[in-house]
Order: sequence, then structure tokens, then C-alpha cells
Amino acid sequence: MKSDKNIREGYKRTAVGVIPKEWEVKKMKDLEVLVKSGNNKFKSDEGAFKVYGSTGIIGYADYFQYDENLILCARVGANAGYIYSIDEKCDVSDNTLIISNFINVNSKFYEESLKQYNLNRLIFGSGQPLITGTILKNIQLPIPPLPEQQAIANCLTTWDSGIEKLTQLIAAKREQKKGLMQQLLTGKKRLDGFVGEWKEVKLEDLSFRKTSSLKSSDLIENSGKYGVYGATGFITKVDFYDEKEPYIAIVKDGSGVGNMYLLEGESSVIGTMDKIFPKDSNLIFLYNRMKGFNFGKYKVGGAIPHIYYKDYSKEIISIPSLDEQKAIANVLFTADQEISLLEAKLAAMKEEKKGLMQVLLTGEKRLIDS
Repeated sequence: MKSDKNIREGYKRTAVGVIPKEWEVKKMKDLEVLVKSGNNKFKSDEGAFKVYGSTGIIGYADYFQYDENLILCARVGANAGYIYSIDEKCDVSDNTLIISNFINVNSKFYEESLKQYNLNRLIFGSGQPLITGTILKNIQLPIPPLPEQQAIANCLTTWDSGIEKLTQLIAAKREQKKGLMQQLLTGKKRLDGFVGEWKEVKLEDLSFRKTSSLKSSDLIENSGKYGVYGATGFITKVDFYDEKEPYIAIVKDGSGVGNMYLLEGESSVIGTMDKIFPKDSNLIFLYNRMKGFNFGKYKVGGAIPHIYYKDYSKEIISIPSLDEQKAIANVLFTADQEISLLEAKLAAMKEEKKGLMQVLLTGEKRLIDS
């Protein structure tokens, strides 16, 4: 048994760890919180009320069964254990657990406590991962008095509000960039000082291709400084690189065929990728222009689709002068940089909230004097 001599004043040791003396360890049944499965099996694309599933809205219905604050938990499948909350007239699918009746506990506090608990560790079954209502009912959580629950809930809600606002701002900036791309990359909008006619050329006249013989199975993770990329992005870092200059990487094999990445220099790709370099063209302009390609029409093969440079390089691209390409690229690069900075800020906010949850939901940090 662990000694309590190092526990600071005002705290006690419990089955869930060291918590403030005023807190208790309780299960759902102790709090009279209810848990059951949803039962909606009939949804459509239309209806007055939303139908929620394991991770969000999955359809609509002409009726509702619930009109209260609910915590929903994915019951089965790859998302089993995922937690989120709703508060509106709605219905819930039968692959989702419903937690309700928050009379003796603050619902926001309880939701965040379940997230902090990490329900993934309770999932069982390999072919079809599952978590049950019985498992949820028997989870032990540290529970403070209601006033402290409310204070913690208010604090975390403030963070959630900031995260949501920043998420919405990023989405708006992406839409702005998308509209900017549609105008600048087609010549519908011209930057100041550019008036010349655009010309139509083939991709093969604007680029050249290299391939790689690297295989992901040949790579060993180490402490190298040069990135290696594959069909789904970054794989590992190694002590060498294939390319010194930036380039466009295109997936040429498999389910992700046609996906593109703009990669910095001093990097490598595995053999399922084409490396495209600019020739008398601007790389960033070319990359953004190629996003409009329909690579699907160049697919060949059945179970494992493939595209060939000799085919998609015949794609016709309308381009301005090299100077105008560079000017457009600078505008798009600036937009990307702004979005990247906002995304980094969002990631930092989410990490800070995780740290705050860790100390608030265990009582390590108090918002109300004991």
C-alpha cells in the first residue's frame, strides 16, 4: 500500500488517484445518471429533426424522441468510445449510447470527465470494437461539489468557445483562399500591372518528372533530419534525401491515386509517387493549378488503380507570363501562411485545454477555495 505521507494537505488517496478531500469517487448509478442505447433505425435526407449517430449528424426524421441535454457515446465500430454532447429536439441511432438525467452532476463537467478518462481503453472486440452501457455505468470518476463542477465547466466552456471561433475563422480563410484561387488561377481576376494574354500549354511543357525506387518497407525510423513521404503524407526521417529543391509529389498507385503534396527540398518520396518539377513555370502556381485536374479520368487498372505521367501530362493548362505566375503564387503563399499560423494557434489551444483538463478534473488545480 502506498504511503500517504507525501500527499499535500487537503488531499486524499482514492481508487482513482489523489483528489481533494471535498471530492468523492462516484459511478453513474451514484449520480442517478441514466445510460441507454438510441433506437432510431429510420432516417432520410429530409425531415424537421436531426438524427445523431456515433460521431454526429447522420440524417433527418419527421419526429423527435429527445428534447434535453444529452451526452452521446459511439457504441460500436471504429469510433467506439467517442464522446460529444447535444441539446435540441432530435433522435439518436441505435449504434450510439445516450447519457442523460444530469440532476446531481453538471453535464459539461461530466462530459469532459469522460473525455479525460479516455474510453478507448475500455473497448473490447477486434472485428467489431464495442463499448457497452454497463461498462459506462461502472466507470469511477472524481466528482467535486456542484459549485466547483460548475466553475470547471464554465472555464472549459470558455476554452471551447475560443477553439470554436478559431476553427470557424480558419474555415472562412480557407473559403476565401478557395475563391481567390478560382479567380486568380483562371485569369478572371488580374493582379495590378498584368494585362497580357494567357496561353494554353500542356503540363509536359511546364514540368518534368522523376521517379523514386525507395520502398516504405526499406525504411527504418531513426533520428535523421530529412523527411520521407508516401501516399498518406509523412512516413519517417532518414539521414539522406533524394531531392534538394522543392517539388510536387503525386500518388500514382493505389486508392489515393492523384493525391498531391507540395514538398520542400531535402526530402524523398517512396516509389508509389511521381515527382514533378517546374520547367519555365512557377512551382506554387503550377501546384495550385494542378489541384483542378481530374486525375480520375487517367486511372487504369482494377484492384490497384494507376496513373501515368505520359497520360496526365497531356492536360492543358492556361497560364500567364512567368512574372504573373510568381505574383499569383506570392498571394496564395501569403494566404497559406496565414492559415498555417492560425492552425498552429488552434493546435496550441487544444493542447493547452488538454493540460487544463488534466489539472482541473483531478482537483490538482482548484477554481474554488477549499
